[in-house]
Amino acid sequence: MKEYFDQVRAKKEEKARRKIEKERAREAERLRVEEEEARLAQEEARREAKKRKKKEKAKQEADLKAALKKDVTMHAAMLMTEIKDDWLQQWKTTVLPTLAGGELDVKGKKQVKHEIEEGSGMECSSQAADRCV
Repeated sequence: MKEYFDQVRAKKEEKARRKIEKERAREAERLRVEEEEARLAQEEARREAKKRKKKEKAKQEADLKAALKKDVTMHAAMLMTEIKDDWLQQWKTTVLPTLAGGELDVKGKKQVKHEIEEGSGMECSSQAADRCV
């Protein structure tokens, strides 16, 4: 009988050992899956951070490029205005007096010439009527 009880006890011990091994295998598999999920989550977080950083860098570069373009455009407009003003001033001082033959002053206005008529000072001729009071 003792042998029978030893066999039953050995079967129970074997069954308990297999059950414990299955539990350990399940636990090991669960830990492996959790570690794999954590690793994948970390990789995804790294990819997202890298993508976000790349997007921010592209935005900063675009902003910088827009600011530089604005500065260059503004500078070019100011230079063009300055060049135009200088050219007009030079034209008014050098070219315009030679074209007008001395009848125009520096600003391009006609110079008033006062003609003194011989005769009475009260009478105005028809040409000078607009100058007489």
